[in-house]
Amino acid sequence: MRIVRQLLPAVLLLAAGCGGRGDFYDRKLAPLPLLTTGDALVSVVPQTQRVVTVRKGEKLRGLPISEGARKAVRLQGEQVAVLAGDQRHPVLQIVSVDSGDVRTLELPGAYDTLAFSADSRFGVLTYSTAGLGPDVVARNLNEVAVVDVEARKVTRLALGTESLAPRSVVFAAPHEDRQYVAITLDRGVVVLDAKAPQKAPRRIPTRLSETQPEVAVQEALFSRTGDVLFLRLSGMDDVFAVELGQEGGELTASVNFLAGGTGLSDLELPPEQAPTSERSVLAVYSGSQEARVLDARGLQDGAQLPLGAPLTSAHVLSDGRVLLYDGKLRTVVAWDVVTGKNGTVLLSAGFDAVRFSDALGAAVFRHPNLGSGGAALSVVTVREEDTRLRVRISPIPVSRKVEADVMDAARGRLYFAPQGQPVIARLDVETLAIEQVTLDAPITALHYLPASGMLAAQHSEPFLGDVTLIPADQLERGAAERVRYFTLADELAPASEDP
Repeated sequence: MRIVRQLLPAVLLLAAGCGGRGDFYDRKLAPLPLLTTGDALVSVVPQTQRVVTVRKGEKLRGLPISEGARKAVRLQGEQVAVLAGDQRHPVLQIVSVDSGDVRTLELPGAYDTLAFSADSRFGVLTYSTAGLGPDVVARNLNEVAVVDVEARKVTRLALGTESLAPRSVVFAAPHEDRQYVAITLDRGVVVLDAKAPQKAPRRIPTRLSETQPEVAVQEALFSRTGDVLFLRLSGMDDVFAVELGQEGGELTASVNFLAGGTGLSDLELPPEQAPTSERSVLAVYSGSQEARVLDARGLQDGAQLPLGAPLTSAHVLSDGRVLLYDGKLRTVVAWDVVTGKNGTVLLSAGFDAVRFSDALGAAVFRHPNLGSGGAALSVVTVREEDTRLRVRISPIPVSRKVEADVMDAARGRLYFAPQGQPVIARLDVETLAIEQVTLDAPITALHYLPASGMLAAQHSEPFLGDVTLIPADQLERGAAERVRYFTLADELAPASEDP
């Protein structure tokens, strides 16, 4: 176990919020939520102005950042992006946890949220109403910033809408000559090109006619080609399809209303194997209890399937099949959109979470309460037969409600920890083999680091930092290493101890 020498007096001072060395002890530690890269845990600690990297068998590393860190996300290439600074000097910092390089970009405002494209080249920063308070009593929430990470350039944009604040930021897939971004609002949606932020954003009203009020966007999804934006709107059954283009150096948009069933509840991209998959959307309707594939222009009749239950969600597996479900119901439907084959299974009870292994075409449903005080996991697999899909359920009883879990989707292994217990269990969804190991303390969260094949079990000291690192393929106590108080890295000298 790695721990900090002579730590107890300092911990007591921190807990009491007493004065001490500069500003460090003026308030309690409040690190941002843990991030994971391919092979490391990353903790951003505003009070110590550090980005701390935790790896098994390595010395803790704290990289200095600006004060006022308030939001952080992981980027590609073992990097994290951190919003920091104050109202007068806000900054965005790109931190490489491998090289230790920290790039700082000056910002035109102290933004509250950040989102990045799939290749991490472009980011969009926005304000939120949660950022208002005693320090900031009012703000123009229609202002955003577009970040070009490679060029180290930040462009301020005024959306100029009638909406109070952005709801979400959705990126299209990266494209050679454009990078469309949709900013959803309670009144309409705005689309911009992050590769050409100097072009005026395109505002798209969300209403059926000029005489009707605009409605809020509940879900936004770009087509695979990135030139169609599908929207699910509050109280509307039609899918709102926006076809995007460019003419005379300006963004253009034409709208189609794609009619299907009633009670539109979810949108997903259809399997790549499906016809017209590049410009179509899979829509789930809980009211009419059906699923449909809709063409963006409404010119072709797509596949459809009666569900037999008011299901609300869909997940597309990598083998081209679709699983449809609802957390409050027992019914799970599997559908092959190309062949039309389907199958249904009934779970033991409703569930509070589901994890997918796309590579194996399987899912694990988590049941918190079976009525008899117990809990369970249900492994659902799909196999093809001559005339239908065979959906099989394999129930796995669990001693208590699952507190934390994480899926190694590539190999189909679910790692989970029962509530209040210091145990990690590994379930192989293909063979149903189960192994477990007992650690030193109950587990509140699990993280999987795919590049190093490492599990990180988070314990109940989130402010001071307390995790156990253990190889995912070697669930043995002797292979585990507990790292405590890592949020204090660089403040007190670390030492190592055996488990």
